[in-house]
Amino acid sequence: MSKLKEDFKATFQAYFDGLNTFTDSEFKYKESEEIWSLAQMMEHVHGSGYTFFLANVNRCLEQREGQIGGDLTDAGSYIMYKNGFPAASKYKHPNHKKGNAPELVGKKIAYYKKEMPVLLEGLLAKVTDAEKDAGEYKTQHFVFGMMNAEQWLMNAEFHIRHHIVQMNELRAYFLASQTT
Repeated sequence: MSKLKEDFKATFQAYFDGLNTFTDSEFKYKESEEIWSLAQMMEHVHGSGYTFFLANVNRCLEQREGQIGGDLTDAGSYIMYKNGFPAASKYKHPNHKKGNAPELVGKKIAYYKKEMPVLLEGLLAKVTDAEKDAGEYKTQHFVFGMMNAEQWLMNAEFHIRHHIVQMNELRAYFLASQTT
């Protein structure tokens, strides 16, 4: 099994473990209007897995809506070199900075218990194809530059892994709210 497949499985296990222990109250709790609930964070991870990461993997493999060649930005090169995002990083989509991002509406825990394994299988199914791909066809990432299918999958794993830190922070907010 490839390292990327192993990384995906290990990363998703943290989500599976959380989904099996979160209470409904904990899952929907919001510390403040500026901070997501666990449900909103899970919706972001799940939704972006399909509409952003897998969509770009497919575009690269199908050679559409991109180009042959192109480079990573310095930030893109850095995350690839480090095999992940810096611990304290908070990369945000440009629309979030402008206040144009729609409010995420999280679903119930049962939905993610069913659907997160499906997302994992979708990502794993593309790893072999991406690793066999020549890697010349790339699509644009708004922060990290031009990425091929394998780099998109690596970035997906980095992104999903990075949100484990947020998941733990959100859980801590809920637990702290129960002691006051």
